[in-house]
Amino acid sequence: MMGVVGPELVWAIIMLVLVASSIWSHRMPIGQFLRYSLIWAALFVGIYGLVLFRSELGEFWVRAKVDLLGDTTPEVVGSATRIRQSSDGHFRVSATIDGRTFEFLIDSGATSSFLSTAAAAELGLAVRRDRPGLVFQTANGPINAWPVDVGTIRAGSIEMRDMRMMVSDGDNSVNILGMDWLNRLAGWRVEQGIMTVEP
Repeated sequence: MMGVVGPELVWAIIMLVLVASSIWSHRMPIGQFLRYSLIWAALFVGIYGLVLFRSELGEFWVRAKVDLLGDTTPEVVGSATRIRQSSDGHFRVSATIDGRTFEFLIDSGATSSFLSTAAAAELGLAVRRDRPGLVFQTANGPINAWPVDVGTIRAGSIEMRDMRMMVSDGDNSVNILGMDWLNRLAGWRVEQGIMTVEP
């Protein structure tokens, strides 16, 4: 660590001295000289701090982005994938289906996985609503849904092929990964606001 940061500190000191010399050469009043010197010193200390703690700041930014921006990008660690809990207490993840990316809510209370009507249309999936649908009980009452087959769904290190999903009636805009997705995993757990899923 010191082998990398040390030279940067030396260069910062050299640049600080050069700036101070330049300011002094203009023969400005001592008060003004000190004020400018303090400003430049604060700038150099700030830049040096950013360099010194860049790894810690990177981790801080990842956590802040999840809380503030609702980032749903999964983090791959070895063969496992980690998904951070969002500020509303749910787990959401960006998943790719046949080359297109959608946001999914992971819901262990849902027996099946669902695609929104918009997502199904974007993927060009034919929803046969002219046939009898399946009835699912939800918190808002029963809904009708029709099965569609997707080629490949991938979230982080998790890739599943030939998965059957449901498209409900009405203007449903939520994509859901339910227990049928979770049951195909080697394992999953939730610890300290992080869901870890194993392929």
